[in-house]
Amino acid sequence: MLPSVKFLLLFFLHSGYGFNLKKPKCEPITIPLCKGIGYNMTAFPNSYGHEKQEEAGLEVHQFYPLVEVGCFQHLKFFLCTMYTPICQDNYDKPILPCMELCLEARNKCSPIMAKYGFRWPETLSCDELPKMADQLTTGNICAAPPDTPPKKQKGHHQKPQPEVNNNRPQVGISKIETDVIVPSDQCECTCNQPFQFVESEKAKVGNVSNCAYSCHSPALADNQSLVSNWMAFWSITCCVLAAFTFLTFLIETDRFQYPERPIFMLAFCQFMVAIGFMIRYFVGHEEIACDSMRIKGADDNSGSLCFVVFLLTYFFGMAASVWWVILSLTWVLSAASKWSTEAIASFSFHFHVVGWCLPAAQTVLVIFFNAIDGDPITGICYVGNTDIQFQRIFVLAPLLVFFLVGVFFLIIGFFNLWSIRNEVQKQHPSLESAHKITQLMSKIGIFSLLYTIPSLLIISVLFYEQNHRPVWEQNHLCSCSSSQSTVGDSSLVISLIKTCCMCVLGWTSGFWVCSTKTLSSWKNAICCLGSSHSLPKYQPADILYAKSDMSSPQFYNTSLRHNHIYGGIPDKL
Repeated sequence: MLPSVKFLLLFFLHSGYGFNLKKPKCEPITIPLCKGIGYNMTAFPNSYGHEKQEEAGLEVHQFYPLVEVGCFQHLKFFLCTMYTPICQDNYDKPILPCMELCLEARNKCSPIMAKYGFRWPETLSCDELPKMADQLTTGNICAAPPDTPPKKQKGHHQKPQPEVNNNRPQVGISKIETDVIVPSDQCECTCNQPFQFVESEKAKVGNVSNCAYSCHSPALADNQSLVSNWMAFWSITCCVLAAFTFLTFLIETDRFQYPERPIFMLAFCQFMVAIGFMIRYFVGHEEIACDSMRIKGADDNSGSLCFVVFLLTYFFGMAASVWWVILSLTWVLSAASKWSTEAIASFSFHFHVVGWCLPAAQTVLVIFFNAIDGDPITGICYVGNTDIQFQRIFVLAPLLVFFLVGVFFLIIGFFNLWSIRNEVQKQHPSLESAHKITQLMSKIGIFSLLYTIPSLLIISVLFYEQNHRPVWEQNHLCSCSSSQSTVGDSSLVISLIKTCCMCVLGWTSGFWVCSTKTLSSWKNAICCLGSSHSLPKYQPADILYAKSDMSSPQFYNTSLRHNHIYGGIPDKL
């Protein structure tokens, strides 16, 4: 008698449907698919080894299209009792669905799945589930609706399921294995985990139709708080610093003239980008980027909040890159062509037309091609989160062009400033202009470094994503990828880097106004607002330098006459 008792004890301890010595604590169901189905309490870990409801939700949501087909009226109840078993305070074990309910679901839904070339999932096997009659014999309770028919003892022959070598059964809906031998040079691709099968043929992942990204990437299972905190830190700090920079410009606009004025347009753009990230943080991932259980794709009509987030992050992000090019151009005009501040300011209208109309045209094209989609990691609505081609056309190509043109102008202006500094130092050593030009060059160099490093990093990440993501998708979708080395999912790291780089550019604009004069401007604006004792406005450069030195014959040298404007720029910062 004793050996048989030990055998039964070991059986229940190691069985997937056995009980734990410590009773799991009941908790409310939070998975959207399983709410309002007749019970609201569950316990974890479940029979699949999921420790949290988030993990179970990622898998059970794959069957959402099958629920929508309506092949079995109690399919949702069956799926939820499998992944979120019923928990009762007066019963020590989680309550799983009855075998009869499982067989009824399989008999009604597997023909429809077979019609589309799919088989009944191995994770929903009926073999180990308790029967309705077991309550009278063993006391095991199972869940089934009242209209569930009893199991037929005769005439029912269940086809044995093929053995799987993996420790854990394959998750999701798998393709039916046929006796047709596929040539080794052909590759069969189907929609498998972590992607979801959908009815729309426009939805594609790689070259597989009727397939879409899940609302939440599997990489978020244990990193959801990390992504949210990361986004909150960078977006809020970017918002504060960019707003401070732009308000400093509004407080004293006469202090900041061309060629530095585009910096404040850039700061305004970064402020709007940060607002887009903050909307996503406070509203939530699902409300912004998800359409039911899957991520919003190119074939979906983006919701109002999704469109607002896209508009703030894409339009103003591209506008910031355009204003970076305009900033570099004004430095070239000021240094190489020796244009005065007034001459550059006369083209201010043209700068604004280019700075706002060019990103507006890009945004219109994105909307026309319906290229807005959500990010399964961050929940940001942008371009190319799930479509690598749209990312290449509307994100990578413009950013690369703007970056190269801006750096080209910047290098020309930098070397011309250096030559002007050397000329002033040689011909007129008594002036402080050479020292001021050196300070300006240092400030421009540091600002450019703080801008170009994040821009170069995000372009490098996009290039990596262009090469890595198709391989990762094929590794999960195609059977021929099984012989290849496993490709890791780097989407979490990529999304964190892109979030950081898109927001850290707002920090660079704050560097430009960091000076004692900025503190004086704010002090004057806050403490002496409306007072007649405010500080005088900055005078034109010619009046500031109307001293005896400027009346000397050397000042009328052509190069020196144009160089006096550079001595005034550092004084105004």
